[in-house]
Amino acid sequence: MGQEKYRNELPRVSVELARWCAERELAILGVEPPSVADVNNIEELSAVHSILMQGGVVIVEGLTNLQAIAKEKVMLMALPLKITGGDGAPVRAVAIEQ
Repeated sequence: MGQEKYRNELPRVSVELARWCAERELAILGVEPPSVADVNNIEELSAVHSILMQGGVVIVEGLTNLQAIAKEKVMLMALPLKITGGDGAPVRAVAIEQ
């Protein structure tokens, strides 16, 4: 984080993967990078976000401390700020290991 490659060189969700997620009716897609798609490619960025959102997939970007999760399955809680009229909000994301 704090380096140009953090924003520009991380793996991204492709249009094909976004379609795959939407077709399988994923409820939520959480990623560590600051975006699910390439922020330098507005066309791809818009397409990936649109496909996921139209498919009912909630997008959670910028997750941290994922290395601290020890279990393969966790309960994820993403508690957003209540923002009227917005299309997104910062969340407090919590993974609960059972």
